[in-house]
Amino acid sequence: MPETYLDYASTEPLRGVARTAIEVLLESGFSADPSRVHSAGRYVRYQIEAAREQVAEYFGVTSRQVIFTSGATESVHLATYGALERAKSANPTHRGRVVSSPLEHSSVRLAGDTFGDVIDLEVDCHGQVSLSHLDQILTQHTSTRNGVQTPISLVNCQYANHELGTLQPVREVFEMATRSKVLGHCDATIAAGHVRILFDEVGCDLMSVSAHKLGGPPGIGALIVRSNLRLPPLLRGGSQERLRRAGMENLVGIVGFGAACEELTRTVSTEHDSQAQMMEDLFFKIEGLPNFKVLGSRELLQRTCNIVTLSTGNLLGEALVLGLDRRSIYIHSGSSCSSEILEPSPIVSAIGQDPDTSIRVSFGWATTREDLNHFLEALVDEASKLQALTSGGTRLFEKDSLPGPRDSYNF
Repeated sequence: MPETYLDYASTEPLRGVARTAIEVLLESGFSADPSRVHSAGRYVRYQIEAAREQVAEYFGVTSRQVIFTSGATESVHLATYGALERAKSANPTHRGRVVSSPLEHSSVRLAGDTFGDVIDLEVDCHGQVSLSHLDQILTQHTSTRNGVQTPISLVNCQYANHELGTLQPVREVFEMATRSKVLGHCDATIAAGHVRILFDEVGCDLMSVSAHKLGGPPGIGALIVRSNLRLPPLLRGGSQERLRRAGMENLVGIVGFGAACEELTRTVSTEHDSQAQMMEDLFFKIEGLPNFKVLGSRELLQRTCNIVTLSTGNLLGEALVLGLDRRSIYIHSGSSCSSEILEPSPIVSAIGQDPDTSIRVSFGWATTREDLNHFLEALVDEASKLQALTSGGTRLFEKDSLPGPRDSYNF
């Protein structure tokens, strides 16, 4: 049975160009410390800097603005720690505050909680942040006292949501942060492989990205930093990444990351248009299905072209995920059972919907129309089977049949 992978928002298949670049590197047999001046070290340094140029070109920055990390999670922590520590230099007694919405990735919110205090930013039913509430927060908390500016150190705003696909008004958010003299951080991870994101156009000071979300290898990412902005490093030790992130560079990951970005520089516009058309077709076909409803905005100008979360009516999303898995079709659910921490999706909850009766479908560079048609046919069939079971008196797959508090589950 052919496999149909529709979980790109979790991780993307490795692009062929990235695989080839990694294979060529490994076949060369070179393994050396890029900090050394001998020929082997210089060869490795050349590979790293060439890849850094490829990443920088894709995001419209200079290579000096790109800090390689182990992935977006580390980038987020580096940005948050650096911004808060920078603020402490002005006021050592101040713990620091970070503005984040409940839509942000867990790494963003937990980094804020770890290094400072989080101020919650309100969102609407479509999963978009409230600009009026942000203005209220910044006005309330940015008074200057004794010459020391603002107890808010950082404003977070993701480029696009990783479950709903909602695009955020990033330009407006970061313009407001700049006027209040607050650093702005954008988690661009989920959108970077599907739309050309030029750093200066976003208007932020810091941007986190991860290679495996755009067809590169896992275990490598970057923090892109505004020119002339200096932040204290989170990881200390060696002098790697111009003293901004200690530790031996992940050569294999960096080379694969660079190759993926180089391809995207040429192909992202075409890929976006193809995925947007598939999303339009998917929306049209979902309209005719009785159990399912698109969560968030349906306007493609307000969302990414490749992610959609569907309400599943009275059917448990997890039951549909498992039914489709038996057919080798891979999607995701907002249910707690789909999470390592056994908690339902806070994103779907934040817009007033039930995570347990939701599924997420996400596709990308290698997805075909046949993949989506296969998924839709199987989805209708699995939903009909579950509906028949519930109609026949078996309520195992209905939301109301869940057995009480989650902490009483026996997994």
